[in-house]
Amino acid sequence: MALSLINAVRLALTLKASSNRVVRRISGFGLMQLQSTRRTLPVFQLLSLATLSLAVWQLLQPRLPYGCVGTAEGTIGIAASTPAKILNAIRYGVYPGAPEAQAKVKTVVKAQDALAKMAAGKLSGAVVPIPLAPPDAILWQTKVLSDATGNHATTALVLGPRWRFWSGADSSTSAIPSQSPLSS
Repeated sequence: MALSLINAVRLALTLKASSNRVVRRISGFGLMQLQSTRRTLPVFQLLSLATLSLAVWQLLQPRLPYGCVGTAEGTIGIAASTPAKILNAIRYGVYPGAPEAQAKVKTVVKAQDALAKMAAGKLSGAVVPIPLAPPDAILWQTKVLSDATGNHATTALVLGPRWRFWSGADSSTSAIPSQSPLSS
């Protein structure tokens, strides 16, 4: 029984590997059939410029102000909508005045719930938007992009230069062959 299972796994892995090779060969052959036109380079340069402009626009969006209130020694409440950068900063203690040990984090639905649980003594601290934070209890504060805006900017920054690369402008040969070597 075990031998047949091992053989079945080997067969599945072999089929997957060979199908991947076939797909790569077919797609590589298809891409070799593409011919560059006079508009290819300018179109891809415009796409690159538009994508980089989108990245800059996303990075210039207003930052969200957040702060940690209370004390950081016990359990800290963090609202579900808090950006991941702040969550990681709290969890791993990479902020000014952080305790040496890794912080205990409790997720709450809303920032108001975190403040209510802190007032009731169930939490020692809370991470909330600055407009909701009591000014006398703020341990530290920061401004960050929302997760969605930061992800859009990062994606656009990665794709922007790639458009120029995909156009063939950065290749070592100056011209794209007009015919595949397999067609002759």
